[in-house]
Amino acid sequence: VPVDDMAQLSKTETALAANDRAGDSEAPIAPRSMWSAIYPRLLQLVRSHRSTMVFVNNRRLAERLAAAVNQLAGEAVARAHHGSVAREERLQIEEALKRGTLPCIVATSSLELGIDIGDLDLCILVGYPGSTVATWQRAGRVGRSGQPSAVVLIAGDDALDQFILHHPDQFLKTAPESAIINPNNPVV
Repeated sequence: VPVDDMAQLSKTETALAANDRAGDSEAPIAPRSMWSAIYPRLLQLVRSHRSTMVFVNNRRLAERLAAAVNQLAGEAVARAHHGSVAREERLQIEEALKRGTLPCIVATSSLELGIDIGDLDLCILVGYPGSTVATWQRAGRVGRSGQPSAVVLIAGDDALDQFILHHPDQFLKTAPESAIINPNNPVV
């Protein structure tokens, strides 16, 4: 979290927001929240990249994050993408990102597999997705064009996020989990 002193969060919020909203020194951010320090940084990252995919672990956070970033930006720069969004709307959101008319999608696992989302240059993981395979699948959405790209992990306060944060080398060297299949399952 880009905050020096959580006790002085409201001053930091105003300063960070002022950098992102030219001429408007007060931004509509909830005081004393870790998220209020993260939203301006997310907006800064989105604006400094061509196309961004933010992965979250639940629908509610996808909606909340997209709304907060849009509110801070003063315009629609992000859309939520998850299984509860109508199929036609999800396709429109994906197409807008591909065309470059939408700079950011905040998605759940709905965009992990099998969907060509175009030329992404930034992937932000908000929290560890729960497995090494899911992490690499999400991170693998960027850099397909051969151009420079980045993956950012915003770690939460749970034990797995904190372990990865404090032991990145161990995590990066870990082999993906093995798939377990029941050969007697007639559906497999």
